[in-house]
Amino acid sequence: MRFKKLNIFTILLAILLLYSFIPKTIAESTFWLRLYGAPIAYIPFFLLFLFMFLKGIGLSLIRRDIFIHKPIIIFLIFLMYFPFQFVFLLQRGPEIAINDYITDYLMFCFYGVVVFYGTTLYFYNKRNNSEIMHKIFDQFMKILFFICIIGTIRYFLFDYKMFFYNIFNPLRYRLFEVLFLVFFSALALGRFYATREKKYIFYFAIYGFSLILSGSRTGYIVFAFLIIYLLLRENYKLLSSIRGFVIILAITSAVFVGGDEITSRIKRLQEVSLYATFDLDRSIQEKRSARRITFLIASIDMIKESPLIGVGIGKGNIEINFPYYFYDSVGTIARPHNFYLYIMLSTGIIGTSIFLYFIFYIIKYGYRTFKKIRHNQPKKEMVLHLLISNILILIMKIGYEFETEPFIWMLWAFSFSYFICVRTELSNESARHARLVEQGEII
Repeated sequence: MRFKKLNIFTILLAILLLYSFIPKTIAESTFWLRLYGAPIAYIPFFLLFLFMFLKGIGLSLIRRDIFIHKPIIIFLIFLMYFPFQFVFLLQRGPEIAINDYITDYLMFCFYGVVVFYGTTLYFYNKRNNSEIMHKIFDQFMKILFFICIIGTIRYFLFDYKMFFYNIFNPLRYRLFEVLFLVFFSALALGRFYATREKKYIFYFAIYGFSLILSGSRTGYIVFAFLIIYLLLRENYKLLSSIRGFVIILAITSAVFVGGDEITSRIKRLQEVSLYATFDLDRSIQEKRSARRITFLIASIDMIKESPLIGVGIGKGNIEINFPYYFYDSVGTIARPHNFYLYIMLSTGIIGTSIFLYFIFYIIKYGYRTFKKIRHNQPKKEMVLHLLISNILILIMKIGYEFETEPFIWMLWAFSFSYFICVRTELSNESARHARLVEQGEII
C-alpha cells in the first residue's frame, strides 16, 4: 500500500494493522478499559470518523452542495422515532433505564450520521469517482491480507489455547474480523472477476483461513455460501484449477492448524437445528447452547408484551423487562445475539420497519444499479459482489448484532457510495453520448 497521499482510511488501516500485533494479555489489561463508557480501543476510530464527517460537512458548505439521499432521510426518520417511543415508555411505566436508553440513542446518532453519512459524504466530495473507491477497496484487502498473516503468527506465539483466534485483540469481540472477512471475501471475488488478477484469489483464500480459525459458526455458514457460489460460477472447473487448489489448501490447513477446537466448532454446526426450532428442552438435555436459546425465547416473549413500540433500546431495558421465569437459566442478562430479534424487541414493529427499510433500500438501489449496467463488465462485477456481501451480512445478523459496532455502518456506506458512483458515471456517459449524437459526431 502506498502512503504517498494519506487519507482517513489509510490511517484507519494503519491502526488495525498495529492492533493485529498486540497479544491478548496486553490487550486485556490496557485496551479493554473504558472511557466514559467507550472502550479505549474504539476511540481512535471514533475520532477519525468524526474528523471525516466534520471535514465533509465543511467542504459541502463551502461548495454549497450538501448531499442528501433517501437512505439519509430514512435514517433521520428512524432517529426521530425514538423521542416518541421514549415519551410513550415513560407514560406507560412502570420503569425505564434512562441512561442506557440515551447511551444507545447517541450510539445510533453517531453511527448513522457521523459514520454512515460521513463516509458517503467523503466519496461524494470526491465527485463520485469509482476508481478512488477501487483503490480504497484494494488498500483494505491488501492490509487485511497482511493482518491475517500477522494475527495467525501472533496467535500461535502468544495466545494459543487462551481463547478463540482473534485478529484484533484490542477490539475484544469477534464481531470485527468476522464482518471484515466475509465482506472482503465477497469483494475479493468481485475484484478478481473485474480484473482477472490472481492476487485476489490469494486474498480470498487467506480470509477463509482466518475465518475458519475464528470459530464463528455463522461465519462458516456464509463462507460456505461463497464457496458454493464460486463453484457454480466456475461450473465446478474450480476443483481442477490452481485457484481451487489454493482455496482448498487454505481451508484444510485452517482446520488442521486449529486442531480439536475448530473441529468441535464445525461439528457444532448441527446446533443450527436447535436455534431454528427454539428447542430449549433438548438444548438443556444435551447441554448445548441452552443460554443463547433461552435469550431468543425470552426475547420473543418480551416482543409479545409490547409488539408495536418495543421495550426501549439499551441493555438496561432488556433487564427490566426480562421474564422472571428465565432468570435461573441465563445467570446474567445480555442481548439476544440476533439482530432481528433485538431490533424488534427494542424498537417494536414501527422502529424495525423503518430500520429494515433503510437497509433494504441500499440493497434495492444496488440491484437497480446492477440492472442499468450494460457494457461495463468490471463495474457490473463489483456491484454484484457488493450486493452479495450485503446479503451475506443480513444472513449473519441472525447470529450477530453488527449495528452496535461502527464498521458495519462504514461498510454499508462503502456499498451505497459505490452504487452512487456507478450511477453517476453511467449518467455522465449517457449525457456525453447524447451530446456527440447531437453534434453529429456519432450517427
